[in-house]
Amino acid sequence: MIKILDLIRENQVLRWEDFKDQLLHNIVDIRNNTDTSNAIYHPLENNIYSILRKGDITTVSAIEQLGFTKAEKDKLQQIFHSSLFTVNGDWSQINFISNLQKTAEKGKILNYYITVVKTKDNVLNFVKGIPDLNRVLKELSDKYKSTVSWKTHNILYVFLGDNDSLKVYYYDAAMKQDVENTVKDWAKRNNIQLGTRTHSHGFDSNTPITIGGKTYKVSYGQILAKIIADQFTDVINKNKDRYTDEQYFQWLKIETPKIIKSIQIKY
Repeated sequence: MIKILDLIRENQVLRWEDFKDQLLHNIVDIRNNTDTSNAIYHPLENNIYSILRKGDITTVSAIEQLGFTKAEKDKLQQIFHSSLFTVNGDWSQINFISNLQKTAEKGKILNYYITVVKTKDNVLNFVKGIPDLNRVLKELSDKYKSTVSWKTHNILYVFLGDNDSLKVYYYDAAMKQDVENTVKDWAKRNNIQLGTRTHSHGFDSNTPITIGGKTYKVSYGQILAKIIADQFTDVINKNKDRYTDEQYFQWLKIETPKIIKSIQIKY
């Protein structure tokens, strides 16, 4: 048995103010039991998911601000669209498949995430380190006789704007600490500075999972967002006009890291 989420750092900067207007709409609608099926703004859980994922770099112009030339940008994107990768939208992925491949346990694919600090030198170190990353993850796959995959964004401005810089997928729960240690050692060896996160371990679920009496499915980030949205909705419904919209907004900012930290999912 392992705890999927056990490494929480509460000092990740979440961009609440960027979504404040949207969240205030959500708060009013929850308070008033409004039907939001035709709303022009996003549902609460979508906004929370975006906050968990959104990094510091938010515009295409940030590429130039960080010092990347157009040639460098095009070269980086060309690398991630090469035949080495399986390309799916703005994600590129590499799979290391053992001859004795293990399949997902109980429909879950285990994840390990890192955030790469977004400076030009650090991003270039990340790209230069890819051959070494392939080597160590293939060795890990061979060691456990189990599939290991990793993916990252193949468009530079999308990579710069996402907290999930690298996702490593694996299927054997016994690999958890080895996966984490391998990636951290790789980053250190290649002078890649890692940022802080709300969570580093998770899973994608192809089958429903019950947490706190409610059922969830899909990616771990979406599951977290849904759990936070459900608890926030319960707080508003319980208290209604006892607190202002601003006070509810502040509650969400303060309590989100605590909610994530409190989630104990055993596998």
